[in-house]
Amino acid sequence: DIGDAIDDAWALAWIIKSEQLDLKLVVSSCGDSSQLASRADVAAEILEAAGVEIPVCVGVPSFRCMEQHSGSYFTPPAAKRSRLVHDGDTLEEMWRVAQQYGSKEKPIIIICIGAAHNVAAAHRRFGDEFAACVRIQGMYGRLLHPDYVAQAEGWPQYSLRDAEVQVVFNDYNSRGGVPDNEAREGEKGKAVAVMLEAPFVAIDLCSLSAVGEAMKHFPPELSQRLHESDDPLARTILKMDGQYDDKIRALLKADP
Repeated sequence: DIGDAIDDAWALAWIIKSEQLDLKLVVSSCGDSSQLASRADVAAEILEAAGVEIPVCVGVPSFRCMEQHSGSYFTPPAAKRSRLVHDGDTLEEMWRVAQQYGSKEKPIIIICIGAAHNVAAAHRRFGDEFAACVRIQGMYGRLLHPDYVAQAEGWPQYSLRDAEVQVVFNDYNSRGGVPDNEAREGEKGKAVAVMLEAPFVAIDLCSLSAVGEAMKHFPPELSQRLHESDDPLARTILKMDGQYDDKIRALLKADP
């Protein structure tokens, strides 16, 4: 959901800067066609600031995202979209990357920090051949606490191996991993269930709450270095971060 809350913009920047990762494709997620296109534009702006030449795809339409933060740093529609935004079939592009760079012995990694619909749609079209060369690393799931039983009704639930606990999954990690029961009944959990039950080489998951705990240890001195950086990528993200902060301040001011 890049373009709403700021965390995914920073996440994309970290991936770009990582020496352990070789980014090949970015796919937007969460929202209708218009929102998905705006998210792709934001991702393309970040890649261009970093001088990275890879395609950005408009994802598969899914449910709305957090309306509270909607479009907090969307860029105004340009007369001409970035040349990085791929105008072809998104699922075919995902398949191309998986086939070109992945194998069962050395699978590509799909890092999922948004809705599961893109992965589910690719598997539905290309089947187990797609799963055979892909490893999933995603931010999904929450331990099923008694307080969440009512909210979790109708969503996929799985037992952890060798443990007497269950994890509940929704199609998106909003509300700290607690499913939103406003979702249409017939579509509950279908995308995430397809992803979890497909024979991917591996599926590694962490919950949103675990990420929140990790962020408590973010060094203040690193934040200061980012604000003082002349790096074009850092400056671009900080500008977006400022737009996001302005939106939050406006919301807080309007909240009685």
